[in-house]
Parts: sequence; structure tokens; C-alpha cells
Amino acid sequence: MTDKEILKDLRKYATAKSLAGQERVLDRLAGVEGIAEQLIPYLDHDDPDIAYASIMVLCRIGPSAAPAVGKLIEKIEDSTLRSVAVSALATIGPAAAPAIPSLIRVLKVAIKYKPVDHSADPIPMPPVEICDATSACSALTAFGEAAKKALPELRRCAGLHISEDFVGFLRLKAASAVWDISGEAESAVQVASDFLANPDWSPIDFMDGECELTIDLLAKIGPPAASVIPVLQRAMSNAPETVKTRLAEALAKIDVQK
Repeated sequence: MTDKEILKDLRKYATAKSLAGQERVLDRLAGVEGIAEQLIPYLDHDDPDIAYASIMVLCRIGPSAAPAVGKLIEKIEDSTLRSVAVSALATIGPAAAPAIPSLIRVLKVAIKYKPVDHSADPIPMPPVEICDATSACSALTAFGEAAKKALPELRRCAGLHISEDFVGFLRLKAASAVWDISGEAESAVQVASDFLANPDWSPIDFMDGECELTIDLLAKIGPPAASVIPVLQRAMSNAPETVKTRLAEALAKIDVQK
């Protein structure tokens, strides 16, 4: 595929009026042999939409995008491209481990985050620092043993006590990353217990995201999460049927002696 054709497709992605149109472009570019190397120059394109579209293609091809790791790490410093660059690095997997120091810096920014007053906002938006750190947690789990050097910051993110709903996802993702990377259950069980102890927690709110993440995290941990069994059992009484199924599956993995 020529550079002219690649640029034409990247512009089509950037101007597509539908998700289906974007998907067609991604599928076409992702199928080009050696596309990762060809896309590297476009990550520095003057048009940020072209750079974004290039990274979206790299996300689609996963481990085959390894040649672009160095340039993707550079894009972590670009606030407009950071989130999608981190997502691309996550799909690449262990070959993207050189990104770990940059991701640690992203976590450190979130650890220092100061809450702001969202009361005047009709639709409060998640703070970019928190969103970026949440993406970094997901990426670190893809890097295997090398990600252990990020454990101190992941534990700190899991231990954040900031009264903003947005931080809840970060805490859960960080705790899940600690478990995935090290097999340490303490942080994950503590975070899950904090959510379950909240008077506002209810399996009826399963689709709010935090409830779903909490249940899935506990199921992943299994027996080391036994201390939360009574709370999950009580939750079964007022949960919708679809959520009861997920709760029952989680309890079965945690309470193996039953």
C-alpha cells in the first residue's frame, strides 16, 4: 500500500460519519502487511486526527504493532493522544514493556490528583488524570513480570480515598492490576470491601460499572476473597436475575468449600 493510499484512508477514518465507516477503514489498513512500520511517520503528523487514526490502526493489529513501541511511548507525553497510545501499548503486550516507566509517571500524576468541584457541571466529565491512570493500569497487566516495578504506584492508586465517583474505577483497576501482576489479594479485597461497605452499593446498580468490576474482581481472586462472602450472599436477595447469576458465579469461585 502506498503512502498516498494510507494517508487517504487515515483521512477517511478521521472524517467518517459513522462507527461502521471507521471500522471499515481500520479493517482495511490492519490487513496490510508491514503496516506498523508504514504508520510510524504518521504518528508525528501535523494533523492530530491523522495521528489518532494511525494509533487506532495500531490498536487493531496488537502484537504486530511492536515496531511502533518507541514512538507510542513518546505519545504518552501528548495529552491529546495519551489514552489511545496507552491502549495501543496494552494490545501489543510484553513487547511494549519499555513503556512501563512512562506509565508509572502517569500513575504518579493521578496519585497527586486534587478533587475539583463538579457541582456546577450539568454532566461532569471524568478528570483526564484519572482516565489516563485507569488506562495505564490496564496496560501494565499486559506486560507480565516486568510490570512488578509499577506495584508501589498501583498500590497507592488502589488506596486512594477521594470522594469522587470517577476515582472508583481507578481504584478497582489498580487493585485488579496488583492481583494480576503479583497475585497479592490484599489490595483488591480491601478495595472491594470498601465498595461493598458503602451504603449506596447495590447489585441493582450493576450496570453502573463499579458494581460489575467489583464482582468480577472478587470472582477472579477466588478463595482469598472469602471475607466478602456474607455481603455477596446478602446482595443475592435483591439483585436482578442477570446479576444474581454473576453473583452466584463469583460466590462459587470464592467459596470453594461449599
